[in-house]
Amino acid sequence: MRQRARRKDRRLDRGPGRAAARKEDLAQGARARKGLPMKPHHAFAPLLALLAGCRSTYHDVRFVPAPLEVRVTAEGEPQAQARALLSVRGIRRAKDGQPAKVEMKLRVENLGASDVQLDADSLELYAADLERFGEPRVNPPPEPIPPGSGVVYGIEFPVPAGRKIDDYDLRGLNLKWDLRFGERAATTSVIFQRFVPAYEYPRTQVGLGLGFGFHD
Repeated sequence: MRQRARRKDRRLDRGPGRAAARKEDLAQGARARKGLPMKPHHAFAPLLALLAGCRSTYHDVRFVPAPLEVRVTAEGEPQAQARALLSVRGIRRAKDGQPAKVEMKLRVENLGASDVQLDADSLELYAADLERFGEPRVNPPPEPIPPGSGVVYGIEFPVPAGRKIDDYDLRGLNLKWDLRFGERAATTSVIFQRFVPAYEYPRTQVGLGLGFGFHD
């Protein structure tokens, strides 16, 4: 009885299903030896298709420093002092007719004795190839910040109509803006560099941010 069962098992092992699985295993082994990517098993095809449709909201791009700190003063105005903290939140993908856009956070703290205000019209963002992004949207709309207070702004720079995010050199970003201390304006420019993880290149990339201001 046991011999008949063993013979039946051997016949099942030689069946078409077993032969196909064996052939697939050999093919996968050959691909691995050649350094080629492994083909997904057919049983996981529906799951992989579902995951492919669930793309991240943001492009896989990061910028450093995060955050970047800048001290801002107005020449000749010792009471005019502010601190700015900035981070690039990410690059949101184009979706539902909305263009791709760079999303940033900016916190302005008034360290002086007089009001300070972000000039929304002065905001400009450039890529590493000096191509400019579209006009920014700032939320909340800037208002005078009293001494000892701070405000966090969400800033979006859309890709202009007719262009794609791939048209830009994203190795770095340059942001320029003005803070107004009464009638005086302090212009500040900062640089963000793209962060490249160590596993993408043989050596680690280090990001450095720079900030400086010009005064009327």
